[in-house]
Order: sequence, then structure tokens, then C-alpha cells
Amino acid sequence: MKILLGVLLAALALTAAASAAPDGFRESARLTPIASGVTGRPVTVWCARTPAIWRDTVVPLYPGQRWATLNGYAMVNEPATYLAPWVCQTLEGWLRGKSAPTPEVLGRRLLTLVHEAIHLRGILDEGVTDCTALSLVPGVARASFRIRSAKVLHAVVRAAQDEHNESPVKFRGSC
Repeated sequence: MKILLGVLLAALALTAAASAAPDGFRESARLTPIASGVTGRPVTVWCARTPAIWRDTVVPLYPGQRWATLNGYAMVNEPATYLAPWVCQTLEGWLRGKSAPTPEVLGRRLLTLVHEAIHLRGILDEGVTDCTALSLVPGVARASFRIRSAKVLHAVVRAAQDEHNESPVKFRGSC
């Protein structure tokens, strides 16, 4: 009985440690269920609290790239996605109905969230990931971001397409 109790306590401790926020990040209660829906399994969305924290996190991971242009990355083994503060602020602002961004900004940020969630399905190829994400943006916009207006939906999807078209070649795939 003591051994079983010890195993249960150890498992609980590991679960608590695994769900603790990484330094400088917070879990997004609004974005985590959306990303989980896209992946089809539970995942976590971590939002950097400040641009400085984002910079200090991504510069070592992506040396030589401009940190301010990196909007997110996925850690398939966790499974979790890490998003820049401006991505989280835009998406969460829209969901709260408070500081709603323009549909054009929303579309670009929404593509980032869905793109990183697709990586958490285990798809590593950037082109396949971005094309898959692009095809899911309209459905996620309607279902999770409650976009009902055809005009607004068109602007969101067009902005996601523009973001995709402006991406480096490896992200464009054959879609």
C-alpha cells in the first residue's frame, strides 16, 4: 500500500510540474481549447508575458533570425505551443470582445495559432503545416472566434492568405 501511495504521489508531482508555466509565460485558458480542438488532443498554449521574454526565449532557438518576426513555435514532445505576446493579445482580445483587432490582424495571428497546432499533430514540414493551417482558418474563425459576417470572414481569410504568401518559401508548400 505504501508503494502504491508513493507511486501515486510521484505521478501527481510530475503532473503538477508538467503543468507549471515556463518562466515568463502563462497558459492561455482561451487559446488552449482552440489549439486542442485543432490537434484533436489536449495541448497547451503558452503566451510570453512580454516582448523581452519572447526575445530571450527565441533568440537562442532561432539564431540569426529577427526575433520580432517570429510569432510562435511548437514543442511536439510537450505537447505545447509558445506564442509571442502580440499574438496572444490579438487573439484573446478578439475572444474577450474588448480590444478587438482589425479582421486583417486577426487573420494573420489566427494563422499562427492554427499553424503551430498543426505541428502538434506531428507534422513537421513547414509547407504542409502552413497549407493545412490555411485550409482550417475559415472553420476555426467561425467556430472558435464566432465570426458570422461573410465580409469579416473574407477579410480574416484574406489576411491569413496574405501572411502565407509573404512567408519564406519553405512555408508556402503547394497549396
